[in-house]
Amino acid sequence: MAISTFPLNGIEYSAADFSSFFCTRTSGVYAEDNFGITVTGSGLQATIGSGMAWMRLSPTSGISVKNDSDTVLTFEASDTTYSRYDVVALRFSLADSGTALTVVKGQASSAPSIPTPTRTQAVYELFLYAIRRRPGVSIIARSDINDLRYDENYCGLMSDGVK
Repeated sequence: MAISTFPLNGIEYSAADFSSFFCTRTSGVYAEDNFGITVTGSGLQATIGSGMAWMRLSPTSGISVKNDSDTVLTFEASDTTYSRYDVVALRFSLADSGTALTVVKGQASSAPSIPTPTRTQAVYELFLYAIRRRPGVSIIARSDINDLRYDENYCGLMSDGVK
């Protein structure tokens, strides 16, 4: 179908038709308190809170993401020599037909950088936090957490793109 009109009574719609409803919103989290992070200062775990987000997969399709409970993420041990940035990502996977909170492990280096999010229709990532993993450190300190939710290169706050 070249043109679809949404919604009308008596017409069956596909997920692709419905995804056009979300395409006018920019990608990002809904509000500043969405997907908050909590660390205990001991161990390699962080808890990500509830929230809403949108992902604009293309000019004509987008998805809405809702997380209604806390998610505990476990990080791999740090490198013994170099620092790296591990990223807390909200990752949509078309192959998995869903979205999950996950840790994207960065590359250990003498000059570490934050990985680049994947942004395709098959895999789309919003990076919520970049956590500097210092060599040989076995905790996640609050001071090592960089909030990326306001940075449009990594996440951003959702806005409606209609003017």
